[in-house]
Amino acid sequence: MCIVNAIKNSRAQFAFLIIGLICALVASSVNLFAVPTHTTSETDGTESKLDEETERDRPVREITAFHVSTIESLATTQDLIENGEYDQAGKKLDELELREADFTPSEKAEVKYVVAHVAQLQGNHELLVESLESILENRENISYAREAETLLRLSKIYFSQKKFEKAHERLTTWFSINEEPMASDLAFAGNLYAQIRDFKKAQRFLQQAIDMQNDAGKEVEPKWSVLLKRVERQANARN
Repeated sequence: MCIVNAIKNSRAQFAFLIIGLICALVASSVNLFAVPTHTTSETDGTESKLDEETERDRPVREITAFHVSTIESLATTQDLIENGEYDQAGKKLDELELREADFTPSEKAEVKYVVAHVAQLQGNHELLVESLESILENRENISYAREAETLLRLSKIYFSQKKFEKAHERLTTWFSINEEPMASDLAFAGNLYAQIRDFKKAQRFLQQAIDMQNDAGKEVEPKWSVLLKRVERQANARN
């Protein structure tokens, strides 16, 4: 929220600050302008961990600079969100997207990320999915962590809509960039593979999720064990 406070305190000082931040952004290819307060609970801290552990041995993503006016608009939108003024936040984003032709790729993806957040708060599932998919159109200009978060969210949404093939497609890509999934993610994968009747993979993921919880000394979700037993019976029936 330091950027938001800078805007409120002094727009002149903020503009000077942004010039320096943009220079650092271009030099380091690190997304300094992500709005952290609206990251969903689904990531459970995955973003920083993924950035630290996987960026080292992957091609560096080109995080492009942002216009100062975009940062200011996103800060205003964030204030509206925090005050529960979701309709006003949506209108602010509509105004911002009128300048989309001038956005850099990373800028475009970040705006869509905020649009998706507001759409979720408003219960606009169609706009939510559309915005999340739009983020992936600029995947080469966002962090691996942001891509992973977006892919997993899409997979879970498609699963809830019973669009299992789409859910599987997004989850497969998610696994390709996420080296250390959480137990809950593995259990979700097991459930999805059960739905597409790949019982061997479903069994493997569910068992991994249960083992991970046990190894960490955490309670295992009862539904995971129930699903694992059902999947084991179905897998054995095919042999």
